[in-house]
Amino acid sequence: MIVLDGFITNREILKKFCDTKVWDEIADTRTTFVESIEDIKNPLFREVSYNIANMFWSKLSWGEFEYWGNVLKQGKEIPWHVDKDEEIEKVISPPIGAVWYGHPCNDTVEGGYLEIKRNHGEIERIQPKYNRLVVFDVATLHRVSPITKGIRCGFSLSVWPENMKTEIRRG
Repeated sequence: MIVLDGFITNREILKKFCDTKVWDEIADTRTTFVESIEDIKNPLFREVSYNIANMFWSKLSWGEFEYWGNVLKQGKEIPWHVDKDEEIEKVISPPIGAVWYGHPCNDTVEGGYLEIKRNHGEIERIQPKYNRLVVFDVATLHRVSPITKGIRCGFSLSVWPENMKTEIRRG
């Protein structure tokens, strides 16, 4: 796992993400698969995706990208799960994914931790923090703990290596 604070350094881009309308557009979106980052409709989220992919996945042959957003308010949570392709009958997960906390509200939210279940039942907790990027194995059981106060804005991106899903679908 990698936790990187101050991920986006371009102040103009960060300023645009302070607008809640940007987050409203992607809030609680269904998972979207695209063959190229170019296919991500929102130019701001496309820019963040390029930054993530080029820093961490530049050596992979990309097949598909999967992205979604969550804007979680007080009383909300995301239960324990692994990220997977919902269209395939067997559970298949991308090898790596990331979540980026791109709105300043993440510095004042209470709860909303990314919790990752480790071997022997230990739970690793990562606090949402403005402009923090967390890259981790999304095939590991994880969740977002309940929000007790405030709002948590997260943008998630996973990469599927070239032909991974096609080979599995062929069976």
